[in-house]
Amino acid sequence: MKNKKMIFGLLITLFVFNSACNLFSTKKKLETSIILEVSVESILRSVSGGNDNPIFLEAIDYTNEKYYINNETYINIFAKAFDKVAPDARLAAIFNTIELRDKIDFNSTNDEVLEVLGNEVDNRIDRIVDILRIRIDRYGIRNQNIQRIDGSDRILIELPAIENIDRIRRLVTARAKLEFWETYNNTEVFPFLLQANEKIKEIEKKEDELKTEEYTSAEVSEIVEAEEQETEDSVSLTESQSDEKYPLFSVLPPSVNQAGQLIEGSVIGMAHYNDTAKVNEYLNMKQVRSIFPRDMAFKWNVKPYQFDDTESFYELHAIKITGIDGNPPLDGDVVTDVRSEFDQNTGNAQVSMNMNVDGAKTWARLTKNNVGNFIAIVLDDYVFSAPKVNQEITGGRSSISGDFTVEEAKDLVNILRTSSMPAKVFIVEENRITKEKVDK
Repeated sequence: MKNKKMIFGLLITLFVFNSACNLFSTKKKLETSIILEVSVESILRSVSGGNDNPIFLEAIDYTNEKYYINNETYINIFAKAFDKVAPDARLAAIFNTIELRDKIDFNSTNDEVLEVLGNEVDNRIDRIVDILRIRIDRYGIRNQNIQRIDGSDRILIELPAIENIDRIRRLVTARAKLEFWETYNNTEVFPFLLQANEKIKEIEKKEDELKTEEYTSAEVSEIVEAEEQETEDSVSLTESQSDEKYPLFSVLPPSVNQAGQLIEGSVIGMAHYNDTAKVNEYLNMKQVRSIFPRDMAFKWNVKPYQFDDTESFYELHAIKITGIDGNPPLDGDVVTDVRSEFDQNTGNAQVSMNMNVDGAKTWARLTKNNVGNFIAIVLDDYVFSAPKVNQEITGGRSSISGDFTVEEAKDLVNILRTSSMPAKVFIVEENRITKEKVDK
Protein backbone atom coordinates (compact mmCIF):
# COMPACT_ATOMS: atom_id res chain seq x y z
CA MET A 1 0.00 0.00 0.00
CA LYS A 2 2.88 2.29 0.88
CA ASN A 3 4.52 1.63 -2.52
CA LYS A 4 1.26 2.42 -4.30
CA LYS A 5 1.04 5.76 -2.51
CA MET A 6 4.63 6.59 -3.48
CA ILE A 7 3.99 5.74 -7.16
CA PHE A 8 0.75 7.74 -7.16
CA GLY A 9 2.57 10.73 -5.63
CA LEU A 10 5.30 10.50 -8.26
CA LEU A 11 2.72 10.48 -11.06
CA ILE A 12 1.03 13.57 -9.56
CA THR A 13 4.39 15.33 -9.42
CA LEU A 14 5.17 14.53 -13.07
CA PHE A 15 1.71 15.68 -14.15
CA VAL A 16 2.09 19.00 -12.34
CA PHE A 17 5.59 19.48 -13.79
CA ASN A 18 4.46 18.78 -17.37
CA SER A 19 1.45 21.05 -16.97
CA ALA A 20 3.68 23.86 -15.76
CA CYS A 21 6.00 23.36 -18.73
CA ASN A 22 3.09 23.51 -21.13
CA LEU A 23 1.63 26.52 -19.39
CA PHE A 24 4.83 28.53 -19.65
CA SER A 25 6.17 26.97 -22.83
CA THR A 26 8.33 29.08 -25.13
CA LYS A 27 7.48 29.13 -28.83
CA LYS A 28 9.32 30.69 -31.75
CA LYS A 29 7.34 33.20 -33.79
CA LEU A 30 8.70 34.52 -37.06
CA GLU A 31 7.85 38.12 -37.92
CA THR A 32 8.50 39.70 -41.31
CA SER A 33 9.09 43.32 -42.17
CA ILE A 34 9.49 44.55 -45.73
CA ILE A 35 10.33 48.06 -46.90
CA LEU A 36 9.15 48.94 -50.39
CA GLU A 37 10.38 51.88 -52.36
CA VAL A 38 8.01 53.58 -54.79
CA SER A 39 9.68 54.53 -58.06
CA VAL A 40 8.90 58.25 -58.24
CA GLU A 41 10.91 58.33 -61.44
CA SER A 42 8.31 56.08 -63.07
CA ILE A 43 5.57 58.47 -61.88
CA LEU A 44 7.32 61.53 -63.34
CA ARG A 45 7.95 59.77 -66.64
CA SER A 46 4.31 58.66 -66.74
CA VAL A 47 2.71 62.05 -66.03
CA SER A 48 5.13 63.69 -68.48
CA GLY A 49 3.65 61.52 -71.23
CA GLY A 50 7.02 59.89 -71.84
CA ASN A 51 8.62 63.24 -72.61
CA ASP A 52 12.17 62.87 -73.97
CA ASN A 53 13.20 66.49 -73.41
CA PRO A 54 17.00 66.39 -72.89
CA ILE A 55 16.80 68.78 -69.91
CA PHE A 56 14.16 66.59 -68.24
CA LEU A 57 16.17 63.42 -68.83
CA GLU A 58 19.36 65.01 -67.55
CA ALA A 59 17.55 66.17 -64.40
CA ILE A 60 16.20 62.63 -63.89
CA ASP A 61 19.70 61.16 -64.23
CA TYR A 62 21.11 63.71 -61.77
CA THR A 63 18.29 62.97 -59.31
CA ASN A 64 18.96 59.23 -59.50
CA GLU A 65 22.63 59.85 -58.67
CA LYS A 66 21.82 61.92 -55.59
CA TYR A 67 18.72 60.10 -54.34
CA TYR A 68 20.44 57.48 -52.19
CA ILE A 69 22.99 59.99 -50.90
CA ASN A 70 20.64 62.73 -49.77
CA ASN A 71 18.03 62.07 -47.13
CA GLU A 72 15.25 63.77 -49.09
CA THR A 73 12.27 62.79 -51.19
CA TYR A 74 12.72 62.23 -54.90
CA ILE A 75 10.61 65.30 -55.79
CA ASN A 76 12.74 67.62 -53.63
CA ILE A 77 15.95 66.38 -55.21
CA PHE A 78 14.39 66.58 -58.70
CA ALA A 79 13.42 70.21 -58.09
CA LYS A 80 17.04 71.11 -57.26
CA ALA A 81 18.36 69.00 -60.13
CA PHE A 82 16.10 70.66 -62.71
CA ASP A 83 17.13 74.11 -61.48
CA LYS A 84 20.79 73.12 -61.62
CA VAL A 85 20.58 71.65 -65.12
CA ALA A 86 18.58 74.55 -66.62
CA PRO A 87 17.88 77.45 -64.24
CA ASP A 88 15.67 79.26 -66.74
CA ALA A 89 13.75 76.24 -68.04
CA ARG A 90 10.06 75.79 -67.28
CA LEU A 91 8.59 72.58 -65.92
CA ALA A 92 5.20 73.46 -67.41
CA ALA A 93 6.62 72.81 -70.88
CA ILE A 94 7.19 69.18 -69.83
CA PHE A 95 4.20 68.45 -67.59
CA ASN A 96 1.41 70.28 -69.43
CA THR A 97 0.08 66.89 -70.56
CA ILE A 98 -3.36 65.40 -71.12
CA GLU A 99 -3.21 63.70 -67.72
CA LEU A 100 -2.38 66.92 -65.87
CA ARG A 101 -4.06 69.49 -68.14
CA ASP A 102 -6.64 70.37 -65.45
CA LYS A 103 -3.85 71.13 -62.97
CA ILE A 104 -1.01 72.54 -65.08
CA ASP A 105 -1.04 75.00 -67.98
CA PHE A 106 1.68 76.81 -69.92
CA ASN A 107 1.57 79.71 -67.46
CA SER A 108 2.16 77.57 -64.36
CA THR A 109 5.31 78.44 -62.44
CA ASN A 110 7.88 75.84 -61.51
CA ASP A 111 6.80 75.99 -57.87
CA GLU A 112 3.18 75.39 -58.88
CA VAL A 113 4.17 72.45 -61.07
CA LEU A 114 6.29 70.95 -58.29
CA GLU A 115 3.37 71.22 -55.88
CA VAL A 116 1.15 69.34 -58.34
CA LEU A 117 3.82 66.69 -58.85
CA GLY A 118 4.26 66.30 -55.09
CA ASN A 119 0.50 65.83 -54.64
CA GLU A 120 0.45 63.33 -57.51
CA VAL A 121 3.21 61.29 -55.86
CA ASP A 122 1.47 61.42 -52.45
CA ASN A 123 -1.85 60.29 -53.97
CA ARG A 124 -0.24 57.39 -55.81
CA ILE A 125 1.67 56.20 -52.76
CA ASP A 126 -1.58 56.32 -50.74
CA ARG A 127 -3.28 54.23 -53.45
CA ILE A 128 -0.43 51.73 -53.38
CA VAL A 129 -0.83 51.36 -49.60
CA ASP A 130 -4.56 50.68 -50.07
CA ILE A 131 -3.88 48.13 -52.82
CA LEU A 132 -1.30 46.34 -50.66
CA ARG A 133 -3.77 46.11 -47.77
CA ILE A 134 -6.38 44.54 -50.04
CA ARG A 135 -3.94 42.05 -51.57
CA ILE A 136 -2.50 40.92 -48.25
CA ASP A 137 -5.95 40.72 -46.66
CA ARG A 138 -7.16 38.50 -49.51
CA TYR A 139 -4.04 36.39 -49.08
CA GLY A 140 -5.41 35.57 -45.64
CA ILE A 141 -3.18 37.64 -43.37
CA ARG A 142 -5.15 39.67 -40.85
CA ASN A 143 -2.57 41.11 -38.43
CA GLN A 144 -0.82 43.46 -40.80
CA ASN A 145 0.72 46.91 -40.50
CA ILE A 146 1.16 48.77 -43.78
CA GLN A 147 2.03 52.45 -43.78
CA ARG A 148 4.07 55.06 -45.57
CA ILE A 149 7.30 55.98 -43.79
CA ASP A 150 7.06 59.68 -42.95
CA GLY A 151 9.17 62.00 -45.06
CA SER A 152 10.12 59.34 -47.58
CA ASP A 153 8.97 57.54 -50.72
CA ARG A 154 8.94 54.20 -48.91
CA ILE A 155 6.28 51.91 -47.45
CA LEU A 156 6.70 49.70 -44.39
CA ILE A 157 4.97 46.31 -44.33
CA GLU A 158 4.94 44.34 -41.08
CA LEU A 159 3.45 40.85 -41.07
CA PRO A 160 3.22 37.88 -38.69
CA ALA A 161 4.73 34.49 -39.42
CA ILE A 162 4.99 33.79 -43.17
CA GLU A 163 5.70 30.30 -44.47
CA ASN A 164 6.24 31.21 -48.14
CA ILE A 165 8.04 34.55 -48.30
CA ASP A 166 8.46 34.30 -52.09
CA ARG A 167 4.68 34.48 -52.55
CA ILE A 168 4.55 37.63 -50.42
CA ARG A 169 7.38 39.19 -52.43
CA ARG A 170 5.48 38.60 -55.67
CA LEU A 171 2.26 39.82 -54.11
CA VAL A 172 3.62 43.18 -52.91
CA THR A 173 5.75 44.01 -55.97
CA ALA A 174 3.41 42.96 -58.80
CA ARG A 175 2.16 46.00 -60.66
CA ALA A 176 -0.75 44.07 -62.23
CA LYS A 177 -0.34 45.78 -65.59
CA LEU A 178 -2.18 43.34 -67.86
CA GLU A 179 -1.81 43.63 -71.64
CA PHE A 180 -2.72 41.67 -74.77
CA TRP A 181 -0.24 41.98 -77.65
CA GLU A 182 -0.05 40.80 -81.23
CA THR A 183 3.20 38.98 -81.98
CA TYR A 184 5.70 38.25 -84.70
CA ASN A 185 6.21 34.66 -85.79
CA ASN A 186 9.57 33.05 -85.18
CA THR A 187 9.93 32.42 -88.92
CA GLU A 188 9.60 36.17 -89.58
CA VAL A 189 12.15 37.16 -86.96
CA PHE A 190 14.94 34.68 -87.72
CA PRO A 191 16.38 36.53 -90.75
CA PHE A 192 16.78 39.63 -88.57
CA LEU A 193 18.52 37.55 -85.90
CA LEU A 194 21.03 36.38 -88.52
CA GLN A 195 21.77 39.98 -89.45
CA ALA A 196 22.06 40.87 -85.77
CA ASN A 197 24.66 38.14 -85.30
CA GLU A 198 26.75 39.57 -88.13
CA LYS A 199 26.47 43.10 -86.79
CA ILE A 200 27.42 42.06 -83.24
CA LYS A 201 30.39 40.10 -84.57
CA GLU A 202 31.47 43.15 -86.54
CA ILE A 203 31.08 45.48 -83.53
CA GLU A 204 33.01 43.17 -81.19
CA LYS A 205 35.78 42.70 -83.72
CA LYS A 206 36.10 46.46 -84.08
CA GLU A 207 36.17 46.89 -80.30
CA ASP A 208 38.93 44.27 -79.98
CA GLU A 209 41.00 46.07 -82.60
CA LEU A 210 40.56 49.43 -80.90
CA LYS A 211 41.56 48.02 -77.51
CA THR A 212 45.04 47.35 -78.90
CA GLU A 213 45.38 51.02 -79.86
CA GLU A 214 45.55 54.06 -77.61
CA TYR A 215 41.88 55.05 -77.42
CA THR A 216 39.76 55.91 -74.41
CA SER A 217 36.60 53.88 -73.77
CA ALA A 218 34.49 56.89 -74.85
CA GLU A 219 36.42 57.15 -78.11
CA VAL A 220 35.96 53.43 -78.71
CA SER A 221 32.17 53.80 -78.30
CA GLU A 222 32.08 56.77 -80.70
CA ILE A 223 34.06 54.93 -83.35
CA VAL A 224 31.93 51.77 -83.05
CA GLU A 225 28.68 53.73 -83.32
CA ALA A 226 30.01 55.54 -86.39
CA GLU A 227 30.41 52.22 -88.18
CA GLU A 228 27.16 51.66 -90.09
CA GLN A 229 28.36 49.08 -92.57
CA GLU A 230 25.55 46.88 -93.88
CA THR A 231 26.03 43.15 -94.37
CA GLU A 232 24.08 40.74 -96.57
CA ASP A 233 25.83 37.55 -95.53
CA SER A 234 23.55 34.73 -94.39
CA VAL A 235 24.19 31.47 -92.60
CA SER A 236 22.45 28.15 -92.22
CA LEU A 237 20.97 26.77 -89.03
CA THR A 238 23.02 23.63 -89.49
CA GLU A 239 26.36 25.48 -89.35
CA SER A 240 28.38 25.65 -86.14
CA GLN A 241 27.01 28.31 -83.80
CA SER A 242 30.30 29.18 -82.09
CA ASP A 243 30.72 32.22 -79.86
CA GLU A 244 32.95 33.88 -82.45
CA LYS A 245 30.73 33.31 -85.49
CA TYR A 246 27.34 33.62 -83.82
CA PRO A 247 27.71 35.74 -80.64
CA LEU A 248 23.94 36.24 -80.26
CA PHE A 249 23.06 32.59 -80.86
CA SER A 250 25.72 31.55 -78.35
CA VAL A 251 23.58 33.10 -75.59
CA LEU A 252 20.17 32.89 -77.32
CA PRO A 253 19.89 29.63 -79.29
CA PRO A 254 17.09 29.97 -81.86
CA SER A 255 13.77 28.23 -81.43
CA VAL A 256 14.16 25.11 -83.60
CA ASN A 257 13.10 21.49 -83.40
CA GLN A 258 15.40 18.47 -83.33
CA ALA A 259 15.57 18.54 -87.12
CA GLY A 260 16.85 22.13 -87.07
CA GLN A 261 13.61 23.59 -88.42
CA LEU A 262 12.15 26.81 -87.06
CA ILE A 263 9.26 26.32 -84.64
CA GLU A 264 6.06 28.27 -85.21
CA GLY A 265 5.16 30.75 -82.50
CA SER A 266 6.20 34.00 -80.87
CA VAL A 267 9.20 32.40 -79.11
CA ILE A 268 12.40 33.31 -80.99
CA GLY A 269 14.90 31.66 -78.66
CA MET A 270 15.72 30.48 -75.17
CA ALA A 271 18.51 31.72 -72.89
CA HIS A 272 20.07 30.45 -69.70
CA TYR A 273 19.19 32.72 -66.79
CA ASN A 274 22.84 33.77 -66.51
CA ASP A 275 22.78 34.93 -70.15
CA THR A 276 19.55 36.98 -70.21
CA ALA A 277 21.37 40.21 -69.35
CA LYS A 278 23.82 39.63 -72.21
CA VAL A 279 20.95 39.01 -74.62
CA ASN A 280 19.33 42.28 -73.53
CA GLU A 281 22.64 44.08 -73.99
CA TYR A 282 23.06 42.73 -77.52
CA LEU A 283 19.49 43.51 -78.62
CA ASN A 284 19.63 47.03 -77.17
CA MET A 285 22.78 48.01 -79.05
CA LYS A 286 21.91 50.98 -81.22
CA GLN A 287 23.28 49.45 -84.42
CA VAL A 288 21.66 46.09 -83.69
CA ARG A 289 18.29 47.59 -82.76
CA SER A 290 18.16 49.37 -86.12
CA ILE A 291 18.18 46.00 -87.90
CA PHE A 292 14.79 44.96 -86.51
CA PRO A 293 11.45 46.52 -87.53
CA ARG A 294 10.56 49.57 -85.47
CA ASP A 295 7.35 47.91 -84.26
CA MET A 296 9.16 44.84 -82.90
CA ALA A 297 9.83 44.50 -79.16
CA PHE A 298 11.09 41.62 -77.03
CA LYS A 299 9.69 40.28 -73.75
CA TRP A 300 10.83 37.37 -71.60
CA ASN A 301 8.58 34.57 -70.42
CA VAL A 302 7.65 34.80 -66.76
CA LYS A 303 8.42 31.18 -65.88
CA PRO A 304 11.57 29.27 -66.79
CA TYR A 305 12.00 25.92 -68.40
CA GLN A 306 13.96 23.70 -66.04
CA PHE A 307 15.68 20.81 -67.75
CA ASP A 308 17.02 19.64 -64.40
CA ASP A 309 16.94 20.73 -60.76
CA THR A 310 19.59 23.44 -61.17
CA GLU A 311 19.48 25.00 -64.64
CA SER A 312 16.72 27.37 -65.73
CA PHE A 313 16.15 28.74 -69.24
CA TYR A 314 13.84 31.56 -70.29
CA GLU A 315 12.01 31.95 -73.60
CA LEU A 316 12.13 35.28 -75.43
CA HIS A 317 9.03 36.43 -77.34
CA ALA A 318 8.78 38.88 -80.24
CA ILE A 319 5.96 41.37 -79.66
CA LYS A 320 4.35 43.56 -82.33
CA ILE A 321 3.79 47.20 -81.31
CA THR A 322 0.98 48.23 -83.66
CA GLY A 323 -0.46 51.30 -81.92
CA ILE A 324 0.81 54.79 -82.72
CA ASP A 325 1.19 55.60 -79.01
CA GLY A 326 2.92 52.33 -78.20
CA ASN A 327 0.00 51.01 -76.17
CA PRO A 328 -1.34 47.44 -76.55
CA PRO A 329 -4.53 46.88 -78.56
CA LEU A 330 -6.18 45.62 -75.35
CA ASP A 331 -5.32 45.98 -71.67
CA GLY A 332 -6.53 44.82 -68.28
CA ASP A 333 -8.92 47.74 -67.77
CA VAL A 334 -11.56 45.81 -69.72
CA VAL A 335 -11.45 42.79 -67.39
CA THR A 336 -14.51 42.60 -65.13
CA ASP A 337 -13.93 39.27 -63.38
CA VAL A 338 -11.12 36.76 -62.91
CA ARG A 339 -11.08 33.33 -61.29
CA SER A 340 -8.81 30.32 -61.07
CA GLU A 341 -9.86 26.97 -62.51
CA PHE A 342 -8.42 23.86 -64.11
CA ASP A 343 -7.70 23.42 -67.80
CA GLN A 344 -9.64 20.29 -68.73
CA ASN A 345 -7.18 19.45 -71.52
CA THR A 346 -3.93 19.75 -69.55
CA GLY A 347 -5.14 19.40 -65.97
CA ASN A 348 -3.11 22.48 -65.02
CA ALA A 349 -4.41 25.46 -63.09
CA GLN A 350 -5.27 28.53 -65.16
CA VAL A 351 -6.87 31.95 -64.75
CA SER A 352 -10.07 32.75 -66.63
CA MET A 353 -11.19 36.30 -67.37
CA ASN A 354 -14.40 37.98 -68.46
CA MET A 355 -14.37 41.34 -70.25
CA ASN A 356 -16.80 44.24 -70.46
CA VAL A 357 -18.72 45.04 -73.67
CA ASP A 358 -16.00 47.22 -75.20
CA GLY A 359 -13.32 44.71 -74.28
CA ALA A 360 -15.32 41.84 -75.77
CA LYS A 361 -15.66 43.73 -79.07
CA THR A 362 -11.94 44.51 -79.23
CA TRP A 363 -11.04 40.93 -78.26
CA ALA A 364 -13.30 39.57 -80.99
CA ARG A 365 -11.73 41.87 -83.58
CA LEU A 366 -8.21 41.12 -82.35
CA THR A 367 -8.66 37.35 -82.48
CA LYS A 368 -10.46 37.50 -85.84
CA ASN A 369 -7.55 39.43 -87.38
CA ASN A 370 -4.99 37.03 -85.93
CA VAL A 371 -6.43 33.60 -86.76
CA GLY A 372 -3.42 31.33 -87.26
CA ASN A 373 -1.15 33.73 -85.36
CA PHE A 374 -0.28 34.05 -81.68
CA ILE A 375 -1.37 36.60 -79.08
CA ALA A 376 0.80 37.23 -76.03
CA ILE A 377 -0.83 37.80 -72.65
CA VAL A 378 1.60 39.98 -70.72
CA LEU A 379 1.60 40.93 -67.05
CA ASP A 380 4.10 43.50 -65.80
CA ASP A 381 6.18 43.17 -68.99
CA TYR A 382 6.51 39.38 -68.72
CA VAL A 383 4.74 36.92 -71.02
CA PHE A 384 2.49 34.52 -69.12
CA SER A 385 1.18 32.74 -72.19
CA ALA A 386 1.12 33.19 -75.96
CA PRO A 387 -1.61 30.91 -77.37
CA LYS A 388 -2.32 30.36 -81.03
CA VAL A 389 -5.61 31.85 -82.24
CA ASN A 390 -7.64 29.15 -83.96
CA GLN A 391 -10.81 31.18 -84.46
CA GLU A 392 -12.51 34.44 -83.56
CA ILE A 393 -13.37 34.56 -79.85
CA THR A 394 -16.61 36.30 -79.01
CA GLY A 395 -18.26 36.94 -75.65
CA GLY A 396 -15.19 38.48 -73.99
CA ARG A 397 -13.90 35.25 -72.42
CA SER A 398 -10.18 34.46 -72.31
CA SER A 399 -7.74 32.63 -70.09
CA ILE A 400 -4.13 32.77 -68.94
CA SER A 401 -2.27 29.50 -68.79
CA GLY A 402 1.37 28.94 -68.03
CA ASP A 403 1.97 25.71 -66.15
CA PHE A 404 0.73 27.35 -62.94
CA THR A 405 0.46 25.66 -59.59
CA VAL A 406 -2.83 26.10 -57.75
CA GLU A 407 -1.17 28.61 -55.40
CA GLU A 408 0.26 30.64 -58.31
CA ALA A 409 -3.12 30.78 -60.03
CA LYS A 410 -4.80 31.96 -56.81
CA ASP A 411 -2.14 34.64 -56.27
CA LEU A 412 -2.56 35.84 -59.84
CA VAL A 413 -6.32 36.13 -59.36
CA ASN A 414 -5.70 38.10 -56.16
CA ILE A 415 -3.39 40.51 -57.98
CA LEU A 416 -5.69 40.99 -60.96
CA ARG A 417 -8.73 41.61 -58.77
CA THR A 418 -7.11 44.70 -57.30
CA SER A 419 -6.31 47.85 -59.22
CA SER A 420 -2.98 47.96 -60.99
CA MET A 421 -0.20 49.72 -59.12
CA PRO A 422 0.02 53.39 -60.16
CA ALA A 423 3.83 53.17 -59.98
CA LYS A 424 6.60 50.61 -59.90
CA VAL A 425 7.66 49.37 -56.47
CA PHE A 426 10.61 47.27 -55.38
CA ILE A 427 11.92 45.78 -52.17
CA VAL A 428 14.85 47.67 -50.62
CA GLU A 429 14.94 45.96 -47.23
CA GLU A 430 13.64 42.75 -45.73
CA ASN A 431 13.94 41.44 -42.19
CA ARG A 432 12.72 38.15 -40.80
CA ILE A 433 12.97 38.11 -37.02
CA THR A 434 12.53 35.03 -34.88
CA LYS A 435 11.28 36.07 -31.46
CA GLU A 436 10.85 33.95 -28.36
CA LYS A 437 7.20 34.11 -27.27
CA VAL A 438 6.17 32.83 -23.83
CA ASP A 439 2.60 31.56 -23.81
CA LYS A 440 0.82 31.78 -20.45
